[in-house]
Amino acid sequence: MIVLICITIILSIILALLEISGKKLNKFYKYFILFLMLQSGFRTLSTNYDNYVYKNIFEKSIPKLGEYFSFINNFDFFEKGYILINCIAKSLNMNYRGMFLVVSLISLSIIGITIKKYCKYKYIGLYIYITNFYYINDFIIIRSGIAMGLILLSIIYLKNYKKFIFITFIAASFHRIAYLNIIPFIIIKFLNLKKLIFNWKFIYLILFLSFLCGILSPIQKTQVILSDIFGGKFTYYLNEFPTRGNYRKLLVYIPILLYFLKNNKKYIEDFRFYDSYIYILMANITTLILVENIYFNRIPYMFSISKIYLYDMLIAKNKKYIYFILFLELIVLFWTLRIYIETLF
Repeated sequence: MIVLICITIILSIILALLEISGKKLNKFYKYFILFLMLQSGFRTLSTNYDNYVYKNIFEKSIPKLGEYFSFINNFDFFEKGYILINCIAKSLNMNYRGMFLVVSLISLSIIGITIKKYCKYKYIGLYIYITNFYYINDFIIIRSGIAMGLILLSIIYLKNYKKFIFITFIAASFHRIAYLNIIPFIIIKFLNLKKLIFNWKFIYLILFLSFLCGILSPIQKTQVILSDIFGGKFTYYLNEFPTRGNYRKLLVYIPILLYFLKNNKKYIEDFRFYDSYIYILMANITTLILVENIYFNRIPYMFSISKIYLYDMLIAKNKKYIYFILFLELIVLFWTLRIYIETLF
């Protein structure tokens, strides 16, 4: 496993550097995506305890497709879209490994196609995905892999509200956390913040108020309401894993936010910029507000998917930053593996 990780990272760095030097490498792109799919599809179960849960539920609980509707009425542990994929796999007589492969195929196809279509430097976009999201989304919390791919796509459609809502609700059928994708939609559609959102004082005030809100333990105070929205698993994680979160991710999120805050005029003409900027702002805000429980780290993690677009814009304007970004995100990867894939070390 460690050898595969090293090969993947070295290969992705080489491809990113070749691309920035002018090599297109278009034909190799689909093979690299396939390589990522096979890795996650054939990962060892010991990568994380969640894999055993997915395997056991697939083998012992999931019915065939004909019983799908009766099953989802009595099973709230997983979302309906994810269960549907499981039921289809079961109907095709696949084992759990086949189901993992199908999930990886869907997740990485969405990611790969979106990055290729909307990023100038597709291999750099993939590198950011691999170092920040791949070993979590496609190895551990695999339901969020499909959801995050759809959220990355939805950012492009924030101004096409019908498509945005449609994509968001599909994403939420794989992971309920995607419902929070509605927040940037509300900010952009209903709040006229374009002037304030690039005002230093306003941003500092928002971050300070978010920090104060986090100290007041808002999750415990709204537990009943949030449980109704996100289901029984919300209460389960809150009670079974009461570990407090931390502010470490802000070491990456805040510099990104402040850089684009300072240099917003350079990027404002890019159709991806404003919406991606809102997402990285939300990553900072939710890190501060939801610090009371480590389970909710996945919320700023979701919003931080816009890093893929923001880094692409940054490198398109300033290629000299490529080495710094490659190094910085490599550190992010090592830290992620240290926390979430303990069995590798």
